[in-house]
Amino acid sequence: MGAPLRVLMVEDSEDDACLILRELGRGGFEVSYERVETSSAMGAALAERTWDVVISDYSLPHFSAPAALRLLQARGLDLPFIIVSGTVGEEAAVAAMRAGAHDYLMKDNLRRLVAAVQREVREAEVRRGRRRADAALVARTRQLEAIRAVTTEITRELSLTSLLQLIIRRAAELVAAASGTMFLWDEESQLLIPRAWHGLGEWRGETRLRLGEAVAGTVAQRREGLIVNDYRSSSSAHPLTLERTAITAVAAEPLLYRDRLVGVITIHHEKGERTFTDQDRELLALFAAQAAIAIENARLYSASERSAREARSLYEVAHSLTTSLDVTEVLHLIAVKTTELLGTPHAQVVLWDEISQTLRFGAAHGTEAHKARHQQYRLGEGLNGIVAQTRKPLIVNDYQAFPQRVQGLTEVTA
Repeated sequence: MGAPLRVLMVEDSEDDACLILRELGRGGFEVSYERVETSSAMGAALAERTWDVVISDYSLPHFSAPAALRLLQARGLDLPFIIVSGTVGEEAAVAAMRAGAHDYLMKDNLRRLVAAVQREVREAEVRRGRRRADAALVARTRQLEAIRAVTTEITRELSLTSLLQLIIRRAAELVAAASGTMFLWDEESQLLIPRAWHGLGEWRGETRLRLGEAVAGTVAQRREGLIVNDYRSSSSAHPLTLERTAITAVAAEPLLYRDRLVGVITIHHEKGERTFTDQDRELLALFAAQAAIAIENARLYSASERSAREARSLYEVAHSLTTSLDVTEVLHLIAVKTTELLGTPHAQVVLWDEISQTLRFGAAHGTEAHKARHQQYRLGEGLNGIVAQTRKPLIVNDYQAFPQRVQGLTEVTA
């Protein structure tokens, strides 16, 4: 079978058209063609199909090669345009070539036709390839500029909460995604926890993931990006996401800082309108690398701010305590400053009584203060008794499940 060739022929003579087709067939082409004689017919043919070459007679009763060439150019189509005629002079042929025709042949001498078509089809493909490369370069330059602009924006944001929301919004915008989720890795619970989302409801905050679970968990476990364009039938699809959304495609990238897992970005297309490409993933990976750095910077800033606040508070506490010699006032001040320093709603101070060998109420401040006045503890009894006995600090983040909790403190959680 010969090389396929789609020919749009502007020709009023069926016999002449047959001669041209026969010559192309002899040259090894498998030709499919349409013959038109008017501007409207040519316009319709250009709109309905894709062509490899236009071969046109110079003069037709209701049309001409120059008019056909102008129509082709008006459509913005870069197709080889070859004039094959028997009635035009050299001056008209030269004018047509200057106007944009690619070659000119006489009908009584078609020996060059096959070579001319081969050459012009090949050169047209080279031009199209060059334009595609140029367009890809322009698009890539714009994307990298977008990355640069977004990176500048996110590195200026030092509030972690605002930063996470900004990152996921910009990530979705970067590849024109409908929605997205920012998961952060929690080392203590060994879970990915959603901290910000774009284009999704508050239910998204319920989606905590283990390593290897769903798309984000898989990406976190493998520490490499992933595209799932058949999300609704994928084994990686999360049931809650399937239930609450019309998401059909997901792209995800890990957030890594010095090889340490920070989190995962996922972005989504909905309703089957689009799929993600390798270029989308590459762009998201570049952004994710910068986002991880920005998150760590925000965390460091937050930690330094917290340390500075704590240092100021401790100084204020120390200063306040040394200005009073009243024990009751000092104990109350300790309780008040503790709630301020740690941001808790309740604080209690108990004192060791050598005579009764118990811990007794010293001071309390906050929501549970009224319940603490009549409580006392033996060594090893309750949280206070355990701390006094072991002389070591203790944190209980689920106090109501703590076996030795004080029954009356129903509102205390940690």
